[in-house]
Amino acid sequence: MLHWNVDGPFGDDGTHLHRASDEVYVVLEGSIELEIDGASVEVVAGEAVTVGAGVPHALVAVHHPARGLTIRGPAINDKVVRP
Repeated sequence: MLHWNVDGPFGDDGTHLHRASDEVYVVLEGSIELEIDGASVEVVAGEAVTVGAGVPHALVAVHHPARGLTIRGPAINDKVVRP
């Protein structure tokens, strides 16, 4: 689990996936914009979204200030960055 607190612009360098783990983004304050399998998804404070194993995704933008949790299970090193 990762607790994040973002005060400035932030986003992933590109699309990636996790071969065998699911990832959950929980937004506690502010909002984030994700691209999940080509679709744009906004997650606002009080909401969560789950990205299943093998699904390409990217954190496109964090509308700061923002605070939240990222939970991945199983917690293994299975990230694959896509070109």
